[in-house]
Amino acid sequence: SLQGLAIIQEDEVRFVNPAMIEMTGYTQNDLVGIKIDQIMQNVLPESNLTAKDLFSAAGDTSPLVRKEVKYRHRDGSSRWVEASIIPIIFQTKPALQISCIDITQQRLAQQALEDQQIYSSKLLDMIHSLVILLDGVGRIVSFNPATERLLAKAGDDIHQRNFWELFKLPPHSALSEENFAQLVDEQRSIRDLDLLVKIDGRPLWLSWSLSYLGD
Repeated sequence: SLQGLAIIQEDEVRFVNPAMIEMTGYTQNDLVGIKIDQIMQNVLPESNLTAKDLFSAAGDTSPLVRKEVKYRHRDGSSRWVEASIIPIIFQTKPALQISCIDITQQRLAQQALEDQQIYSSKLLDMIHSLVILLDGVGRIVSFNPATERLLAKAGDDIHQRNFWELFKLPPHSALSEENFAQLVDEQRSIRDLDLLVKIDGRPLWLSWSLSYLGD
């Protein structure tokens, strides 16, 4: 990513490089000469304290501090940068150098993934069928609320349990522990397999489907 640079001296912007111009959408004439207060006006409220912390830490001798800051582009859109501020000497006088890397696409991708995970979680919560996620050796790593209701067990009694300890399956069934390893190796799926299982000795007919989700 391009690194935007700005130099502030006596609370006023003295220099900006082309990358900073591109990141903000403003021209060099727009930026050079503006005050720190005017810069802060374009920082969105949720990042206001973060930006102030960067300016406060600029004179410290501690390791360089980088923080994510959300700001308003000239076109009105919201953008994200990873920013740092360090003290320098500019034209024989003390100054502050602001360095910014545009991370907008990474943040948008992260937000999209989080939104998808929230959606998937809510969808699973609404499904009345038992949904269980196993790791490669058959440990239960995730499940939906319907699983607790159908099994009449609390979450702590299900999580990280070995699938075949919890579900007593008929011998030689397609979902046996031996067959499971082969299903994982072949990344194969099973659909609509009706099996009588026992849970704590209680018989329960279940129609199973198994899908490989990848790594």
